[in-house]
Amino acid sequence: MIHAEIGRFPELVEIERATGAARLTEALADRLARLMLAGRLPTGDPARAAERFLALLIGPIEALTLVGTRPLTPEAAERLARSAAQDLIVSDRRSALS
Repeated sequence: MIHAEIGRFPELVEIERATGAARLTEALADRLARLMLAGRLPTGDPARAAERFLALLIGPIEALTLVGTRPLTPEAAERLARSAAQDLIVSDRRSALS
């Protein structure tokens, strides 16, 4: 619904970002930082990694659900999450080698 009303109410973007997206990115960055410190993920900027992971995840979800108008099965959600995580880790390892 926010996407549909952004043209008329551009301030909705900032409200949504402050209350939803920013909090999610911050929480994910915190978790990624912990995994990096534990040696379970390649080290790097956890905030940047969180933003990249969410981009890798949200884009395909929006495409598959036609921007939220179609349901996403739990199996498809799991597949997308695994794919996004693998893409992020492979990308980080490649950039660490160069």
